[in-house]
Amino acid sequence: MIWANISKVVPNPKNPRGDISVKTAEMQQIIKSKGWETGITCYEKDSKYIILSGHRRWHAAKKLKIKELPIILVEAPKSEEEELKRLGSVQGGKEDWTDYEWAKHTYEMWISWEKCSFEELAKKMRRSSRWVAERVRIFQYYPHNEIEDGFIKGSLNITVLYRLIGWLEKLSNQKSSLVESFSLGMIRSTMLQKIENRLVSITDLKNERFIRESSDEQMKKFLLDNKMELLDCLLGIGTSTTSEGKNESSSCQQKLKNLTEYFKQLKLDDISNTQEILAHINNVRSELLKKQSELRTFL
Repeated sequence: MIWANISKVVPNPKNPRGDISVKTAEMQQIIKSKGWETGITCYEKDSKYIILSGHRRWHAAKKLKIKELPIILVEAPKSEEEELKRLGSVQGGKEDWTDYEWAKHTYEMWISWEKCSFEELAKKMRRSSRWVAERVRIFQYYPHNEIEDGFIKGSLNITVLYRLIGWLEKLSNQKSSLVESFSLGMIRSTMLQKIENRLVSITDLKNERFIRESSDEQMKKFLLDNKMELLDCLLGIGTSTTSEGKNESSSCQQKLKNLTEYFKQLKLDDISNTQEILAHINNVRSELLKKQSELRTFL
């Protein structure tokens, strides 16, 4: 261990952590009250010390205007692949990386290993093949600027993004002319926005009925209305709104049946948090009350 001037300590450009200011106030308080419990792990390059572990402590020290830092000096990585691996192994067990940071790190490891099989990369990272496949696929599929903010805010996660890829692929296969007219990029951006606004859930994306049975006009209406929920569209499929009397009653009953089927499909282990569960329950309750009122009119 050595002591080094903070001006010579440099954050690692390959660090997957996007925001090193996370919980910086708490980190500053720890440094002020307890001092340095351990040094910042670095390697030396061009008279500078490149951080492998301790980016948040370095950031907190800068905020505190500390001039010297304790450095645990280690051997420099021999390759980019080794550096990425060491960043993951040194930081991964100690720091609360976000899903985005882990996805970025996994994708870079995959590139570094010359796009090896997911099974091989999983062994190297000591993760499951599915865990690796989901993160590489997501980072490969989406423009990074479209998903990073959502990860940071918590409105996007690995599961829903992976499920959306499948939904978009099915849409491209079954409604190719519509996708071509709108462009896949526009549809992808629209769906991401709807997910962030809680208008589309993981359960919605699992239900292929809307893609299979909706008309192009219904799909266009859904994509162009930034306040329309996918559930609203699902409830309208296969019903008639032009008839009166018995036809209207039949339409309402069909919608109730659709809603019941949708509710049966809801699995709490597929929903990421309590707020989303409550949102689903409120949606179902509101729709049931509305359809109940319509049925009374025609019965």
